[in-house]
Amino acid sequence: MSSMQPGDEKDLLAQALRERSEGIGGHPIGMADVRGRARTLRRRRNAVRGVVAALVAAVVVPSGIAITDALSTPDGPTPAQVAGQPPQGEESTPAPQPRADGTFPLTMEGLRRGPEPQASYVVGPRRQLVTPDATLDLPQAYLQVVPYADGWLALAASEGGGVEAQKLSRDFEVLDASPSGGSLVLDEDGTHAAYTDLSGGTTTLVSAPTAGGRPVTWRLPYAPNLDARPIGYLGRDTVLVQTLAGGSPAVSIARPGGGLEQVDRFLSVRGASESTGLVSGQLTYDPLGGSCYGVVDALSDPGRLLWKTCRTALGDFSPDGQFVLGFTNDADGLGSPTLSILDARNGKVLTTFSADRDAPFAVQQTVWEDSRSVLATVTDGRKETMVRAGVDGSLEQVSDIFPGGMDVSLWFAGVPRS
Repeated sequence: MSSMQPGDEKDLLAQALRERSEGIGGHPIGMADVRGRARTLRRRRNAVRGVVAALVAAVVVPSGIAITDALSTPDGPTPAQVAGQPPQGEESTPAPQPRADGTFPLTMEGLRRGPEPQASYVVGPRRQLVTPDATLDLPQAYLQVVPYADGWLALAASEGGGVEAQKLSRDFEVLDASPSGGSLVLDEDGTHAAYTDLSGGTTTLVSAPTAGGRPVTWRLPYAPNLDARPIGYLGRDTVLVQTLAGGSPAVSIARPGGGLEQVDRFLSVRGASESTGLVSGQLTYDPLGGSCYGVVDALSDPGRLLWKTCRTALGDFSPDGQFVLGFTNDADGLGSPTLSILDARNGKVLTTFSADRDAPFAVQQTVWEDSRSVLATVTDGRKETMVRAGVDGSLEQVSDIFPGGMDVSLWFAGVPRS
């Protein structure tokens, strides 16, 4: 059982923020940066909520999640056309109005308070895990933590500044720990979790049932200082994994039976859709001319590029695979001052949220709450909150405001930090 030294947690969180601010805009972080990504289908939320409710007594608390940007094009469908009509019996609200340039404001000022977010998150300064059902005190501010077996599976800071995969009891006591990479991902329904085990000088990709049981494993080819991180699921026990060894990045699909199939084209990958088999990622890096990104059909024709853009850095897909997130290309500093929602099949920009040019404001981390709304943490450098951004251009605050700066206050529990 490892203990974390007093400075380790703060240093690791500061490092994650620096990586996130670089990676969200397209700078390759040793070519091993993985976009902040996660899919949160309604059925996954229901499954996870049931597990959490069985572990602890529900304590409902304010949740917060921020969303960022989305671009709107004159020739694309309007946000209202994309969003459709409200469900029968629900009162409709006035449609959001875009600016003259077609974008919607990205801000934390004057927003109405929306319903609590349906994704779990960590409040770092308080060392708390906030779920849709409960607020739990943590022994440390885990980088990620999800329900697992009768307890939890977490990525935690370890001695020496590394990361451990820890299997925890329901009271967060460490039952087992192994060195790991910086990424833990869930499948669409939350029944499987993928991570890497670096024990014994080897690198093993693990896909474990979150209810407990025998995991599926893949032994990755050995290389000195190999960095390997799962990106997402492309099917049951089919995992997209990114590796970096000696400056050479590689993207592979780990299939049932132990096979590894390489996916060409990418410098780094940012998102994977279990619904459609599409993968988003960075194709080229040019610090002067701008990086280019694209979407590849990884299952039916690995390596076939569907479309590319050199204007927008791409992120994760919506749960149904219809949309993909976009950010300001090669953004630096706080993060991306915009967040866009694009058509995943052709790259057409449908909605864009953007901050005022004279106001420092950025998106730090995002997660799809459902197929029509995104949750995101946002900051102006002094304070931090969470918002919900809709495909229809709506924006609402869903958490309290916390101190901002280099020490990140809020992050999603089920989403890789970098």
